[in-house]
Amino acid sequence: MGGVVAALGVTSIVIGLALQNAVGGVISGLLLLFEQPFQIGDWLTVGTVTGRVIEVNWRAVHLDTGTGVQVIPNSMLSAASFANLSQPAGPHRASIDVKFTTDDPPHDVVQLLIEVAESLPDKVPDDSTTVAYGGGGAYSVTVPLPGPAQVSPSMSLYRSWLWFAARRRGLALDGDSSDPIAEPGQLERALDVVAPTLHLGDSERELVLATSKLERFGAGEVVLRAGVRPDHIRFIVSGHASLLVEAAGGRIKFGTAEPGDYIGQTALTRERALSSAVAADLLTVLVVPLATLDTLVGSRPLLAAEIGSSIELKRKAASEALATAGVARGLLTPR
Repeated sequence: MGGVVAALGVTSIVIGLALQNAVGGVISGLLLLFEQPFQIGDWLTVGTVTGRVIEVNWRAVHLDTGTGVQVIPNSMLSAASFANLSQPAGPHRASIDVKFTTDDPPHDVVQLLIEVAESLPDKVPDDSTTVAYGGGGAYSVTVPLPGPAQVSPSMSLYRSWLWFAARRRGLALDGDSSDPIAEPGQLERALDVVAPTLHLGDSERELVLATSKLERFGAGEVVLRAGVRPDHIRFIVSGHASLLVEAAGGRIKFGTAEPGDYIGQTALTRERALSSAVAADLLTVLVVPLATLDTLVGSRPLLAAEIGSSIELKRKAASEALATAGVARGLLTPR
């Protein structure tokens, strides 16, 4: 009997050790189910892994990381700390670090960082973007987003738009302010595209070359916002822009501007823009200041008539789009 008891004891120890991990996982799973620190659909960060919870069982938690499903044993979650990015409820604050040169004025950089962040499509409208300057050209930007799912696409889009916006302002993102459209000959070639629209002679061409510049916008960037009184007209050199009228908290597309067309023609009449223009793809424009336009219009009455006609046609197209959508036409009255 002594041998039997000893054998049973040894067997129990072996079985216990063999089942230790399995039983521990089940117990950990039960504790997680009772405590409920997360639920299906929440975003978790466990170590270096971040993903959305798609399944929870007694043994493990399954996370969709976007590149596959990561299975995290419950015993690992119980033994280590993890972050639930979906709690507490409310906007999720995504942070991103960027660098400029120390020659760039911090005030100008902060203003640029906020403006680009505020134009992101997923940015929470009733919350503010914050920027912290850490010295040495380093900045930390925090953007309120609806949830963790929007972090990766929004931050990728933010970096892309920031590249274009920094170069339009002459600021050196990542220590580099070079821009391919500033290379010699680019301005002359751009003017060849828009010269027929401006009815330029030789003397007028030299004036435009001396006073104008090229700008580029990434797809989705706002080129001109409705309600703004522009002080220049942008002539499209390449790419396309969607023309949108804002109403009922959204935007209604009513047209497309193509190479040779212009954006911000109400600068000539000193009116606020009636509609918004958004880059539909990579957009290059020639920016002609108002003073230059006044000179051109003074010697080219036909140009003034064409711009005036364009304003009326766009106002009519926008009104028709609003009427089709069932929105009052009064929203198009210039302020």
